[in-house]
Amino acid sequence: MSRRSGFSLSEVLVSLLILSLVSVLMVGVIPSSIFGLRQAQHRQAALQLCQTTSAGLRSVGFDQLAVSDWSPDKTYQVDSLDYTIQYRISELAEQDPTSHKPLAKLIECRVRWFIQHRPSRYEYATLVLR
Repeated sequence: MSRRSGFSLSEVLVSLLILSLVSVLMVGVIPSSIFGLRQAQHRQAALQLCQTTSAGLRSVGFDQLAVSDWSPDKTYQVDSLDYTIQYRISELAEQDPTSHKPLAKLIECRVRWFIQHRPSRYEYATLVLR
């Protein structure tokens, strides 16, 4: 009696069971991956807003950067989502011994946005040297 080559019914059923379990687990991972990707996109947009704001402030020159408390909110829309940005400028304590002027100023930015009524926030700081 010769045995035919091929898969038995039990082997096919076991492989289908394994495939279905892996598929169910993958379906659970996809939404969290999409959520993580969206969060990364929002943080990237916030970073871009902070860098643009800081570059604009640095372009006026070190001596024209006036120390300030948090600026009024300014709202930008990126990809149909509203981002609110604020910044402040502070002097660092270390001073030039000859002129008694600060050697560095700190520009701090913070961006806020809401996704489905949940707040998110991104903070960024850059140092401007004399």
